[in-house]
Amino acid sequence: MNDLAHVPSGTRIFVDASVLALHFTGHPELGPPCRDFLERCASREIEGYTSVVAASETIHRVMVNEARTSLRFATSPETVNYLKRHPEAVKGLRHHLAVASKIYHLGVKILPVSYKDLHRSNQVRQQVGLLTNDSLIVAVMQRHRLRHLATHDRDFARVSTLHIWGPTLLSP
Repeated sequence: MNDLAHVPSGTRIFVDASVLALHFTGHPELGPPCRDFLERCASREIEGYTSVVAASETIHRVMVNEARTSLRFATSPETVNYLKRHPEAVKGLRHHLAVASKIYHLGVKILPVSYKDLHRSNQVRQQVGLLTNDSLIVAVMQRHRLRHLATHDRDFARVSTLHIWGPTLLSP
């Protein structure tokens, strides 16, 4: 995985939910490199793209992170189980509501997922063994001729046609 800080100017790159979520949740070590990368997208130095599915996954992660922090749960699965049983708690969460607009304001274009992408993702799952949402990302990337991917998910390394960029820890 190449360092996200070294994505060349002018690159057209798909931004995975992992990078967006690390930024929006303010991860102490990996959030700053993601923020710096996304600022380059916002300034149009880099052309950033994501999909409706990745944006939705980001919104979910932000929601769960806010609930886990405010309700003081130890794990995300524990938090999700609580939220499923307590819809009033979901109604009280606010941070996730602005995520789609924030993605847009970062200059990251949100691409739709088509029926053809769903079918193409079947082939990706069979060829490289990615899970559903990750295989959809690859299918959308293929349709839009995107070869660069910003992610913190090492599973994408199985896709030999992708050039993968990820956040690295800052030096002490």
